[in-house]
Order: sequence, then structure tokens, then C-alpha cells
Amino acid sequence: MNFKCFLVIAICITITNGYKILFLAPFVWKSHFLFMSEFVKTLVDRQHEVTYLTSNSLKHLNLPNYTEVLIEPPFDMESIGSQEKWLEMAGSSTFMRINSFNFLSKSWTTHAFSNLNVQKLIHSTGLHFDLIINEEWWADSFLMFAHKFKAPIITICPVGIPDFIDRQQGLFTPLSIVPHWALPFSDNMSFYERWFNAILSTYDWAVREFSYLPTAEEHTRKYFAHLAPLPSLNDILRNVSMVLVNTHRALSPPRPSMPNVVNIGGAHIKPSKLLPEDIQKFIDEAKHGVIYFSIGSILQSSRLPEEKLQAFLETFRKLKQRVLWKFEKESLINVPSNVLIRNWFPQNDILSHSNVILYITHGGLFGTSESLYHGVPLLFIPFSLYQFMNANRIKTEGYGQVLLFNDITKESFSKAVNEILSDMSYLSKAKETSAIFKDNLVHPMDEAMFWIEHVCKFKGAKHLKSHAVNMTWFSYLLFDVLFINAIILFTVIAVVYVLVKSLCSKQKNRQESGKKQK
Repeated sequence: MNFKCFLVIAICITITNGYKILFLAPFVWKSHFLFMSEFVKTLVDRQHEVTYLTSNSLKHLNLPNYTEVLIEPPFDMESIGSQEKWLEMAGSSTFMRINSFNFLSKSWTTHAFSNLNVQKLIHSTGLHFDLIINEEWWADSFLMFAHKFKAPIITICPVGIPDFIDRQQGLFTPLSIVPHWALPFSDNMSFYERWFNAILSTYDWAVREFSYLPTAEEHTRKYFAHLAPLPSLNDILRNVSMVLVNTHRALSPPRPSMPNVVNIGGAHIKPSKLLPEDIQKFIDEAKHGVIYFSIGSILQSSRLPEEKLQAFLETFRKLKQRVLWKFEKESLINVPSNVLIRNWFPQNDILSHSNVILYITHGGLFGTSESLYHGVPLLFIPFSLYQFMNANRIKTEGYGQVLLFNDITKESFSKAVNEILSDMSYLSKAKETSAIFKDNLVHPMDEAMFWIEHVCKFKGAKHLKSHAVNMTWFSYLLFDVLFINAIILFTVIAVVYVLVKSLCSKQKNRQESGKKQK
């Protein structure tokens, strides 16, 4: 058999062994789409057949074995809140931020399920899938597709490990050392921080159990009514085979977890590519280094308040470093000569350049991981939820600083930037973290693919699930055992007490009888 024949047979075997996967990532945010799409493209490269439910198309890539369920038009974030409201969220309480995402979920889920293409998938016949992969981002109602197609589930959580993931895998989060994912605490919490962590975590649990999940249940009963009787979402969640989490030991403190909760932080990071010629030249010729400034794909720098823009411009004007600023309108006036603005930059490729010495960011987990993977210190301007936690952890670990949006002035912004640029300890700590981040047994994407294929191969990988998911909290915490032991102990003490009292009484009676006889 010649080599060509062998190669054809090998390819045929590989294709035959490919799995049919329904990949659900319906929300419009570009950063999430870019992250989740890396998994889709890798699965296709490994000869799996992927059906991708998404708000952003990949059809231009002409991927083989790829089918798209496109939500078109995509959900309009402005329909539920302007950028000004998002900026207000930066100054709101953590409780309000949790509530806001509960409200957002209801709006974008309704939009997605009402879409004609999604409706066709819901009412489809004759389709088969070996696995459902769902983005863990307030999208639990989409898990009803697993009931429709009788397929196991893997979820991918892009923002760390919320407490409910622990619970659905059979573990109670130790709140004494694990801060709530929206809190800016480390694992070394003070008494007050542990107290507040317990209060917020309880509140978050209550919101999820009594508001979010019932609303998600309403969606499933409405849009999957033809599949009745339907299981409860809690039953489906208890059957999630595995959770792939966008965290890494270099970025997150240790915490207990179940074996089917796997850290794959950095999975989306690829080797850097050549930059566009003008950007490459701008960075290469920066004798004093380059600052990269982006507040993500949701918020737009061009729509920030004028006084904040002026604080940024005046600070950059006085720097000897060059600045790449993701700014959505190139009509900005009085731009300093050391600043290059674009409405989009190849972020990972820029952060990988050795001349980039600071990343000013809103604190999204994708940009944060890319920055630390390449050893670039950070200045955080957080706006919501997990961004505050990311920001505080980076500050605590020593490779960045935090500046609240409401506190930004020319003076405060300039001070924060210059502190990081002048203190080499930030750069040193970032380089140390980069070395840890890159020191993996295998690339995180390869690990993710192994577990995805493992779950497919073993029909849900039930051997990775703890029986704890089927236990009540009363039994899980051994309260039933403690209760019985308390009864036994009380009974023993009571019996001993009665016996001793009886003996003492008899002894006393004997003594009194003896005295009378005398």
C-alpha cells in the first residue's frame, strides 16, 4: 500500500470517528463570539460536524462539516440600555449588577428563541447530535436542546467559576476562602469580607433560584411546549457532564473543584501573527515602549463623557511612550502625535510585541488573560461584575493597578499610568505570571478538545459525576447524621442520668432506712 492510499484511509477513518456537535453561543458580544468561535473552528479542524447557533456568522471562512443557525438580526444591546446606563453600572452596587444581568438574560433569550432560524431548529425532525455545548452565560434555557436531542451536555464558562457551577456538580463553595465571582476580594479575606461574601453569595443564590431560573423555565415551557413533558432545568443542570472554565492557575487562587470542572484559561490564545504594516512600524519605532488602550467590544471609547476623553488625551500628550487606542471614530480632534487610533486592533498580536509595556483595559477576562500570557502589566478601569474581581486580583498580585471610572481625572489617570510605567516591579511580576501561564502539560485548547471528545466517546462520562448532585443539602452536610447522633447522645445521657439518679435515690433511701433502724 503506497503512502497516498494510506493517507486517504487515515482521513476516512478520522472523519468516520467525528462527532456531531450542536454548539450554542447565541449572544451578540463580539469578545464572547471570538472566544467561543475558537472552539468551533478547532472542532471542525478535528473533523467533527458542528452546528453553530450564533449571532455572528463564520460562513465567510467556508468551514467544512459546518452548519450555521444564525440569529439575524442580532440582539440590539441599545434596546435595553444605552452606553450611559452601562457607565452608571460602574458606580452601582454589586447587588444591582447581579440583578441587571438577570434582566438582560430575559431580553436576549426572548429575542433568540423568537428568531425564525432558531425556531426551525427547535421544531426540526430527524437531526441527531452526540453532544450539546452551551456557553454558560445566563443561557440555561438553551439546555432544553439536550432534552430534544437526547444528548449529553458540556458548558463553557467564559468568566471564571460562579458558585452555582460548584453546586450543580456536587460541591458547596467554601465561602471562607472563595470570594463571589463579582467581588474584588482575594482568597485571604478579612472578617468583614467573609461576612459580605456570605451575604452576597446567599443573595445571588436566591436571585438565581427564585427569579432567574423560574424565568428561564418559562422560556422552555413556551418555546419547547411541543416536547412536553419537559424536565426541569434543575434536573438538566444536574446532568451537565462537564464544565470548561476560562480560568488558569496563573490568574486565579486555588479552590476546591470536582474533576469534571476543568480549567482551560488561555485556550483561545494562538501564536501571534504579523501586524498590519502601519501598526507594526508604529510599534517597532517606539523607543520608549507602547501603551495599548481598549475598553472592549461592548463599550465604546468614542461615546465616553468629554471630560474623561480629555483626561486621557492630556495624559497621553505628555508621555514619551506611544499609544494605540481602540477608538470607534477616527474623527477625534487634537489627537497627540504619539497616539494612533483605530476602530479595531488585532489585540493578541499587539500584546505579544515586546515593545508593548502597558495595557489599559476594562478588565474583561479575555484581554486580561492575553495580556498576562504575554507578560504585559495592566491598568484596570472596571465597569461591571467579574471585571472588578479581575481588577482587584491583578492589583493584589502586583501586576497592575485599578482606577474606578467615576474617579478618573487628568491627575488621577496620569498618576496611575506613570506609576506602572516607572515601577519596574509591575513588569517583572507580569513576566513571572507569563512564565507560569505558558507552563502547561498541553495547550489549554488541546485539553478542552480531549475532554469534549472524552464526553462524546463515553456517552456523557457519568464516571466523572459525583453522587453528591443527587443529595439534599441536609444529607450532603451530614445534618441527618448529626441529628441522629445528637438524639443518640441525648438518649444515652438521659438514660445515664436516670440510672444515676435512681441509684442515688436508692442509696439515699438505704441510708435513711439505716438511720431509722438505729
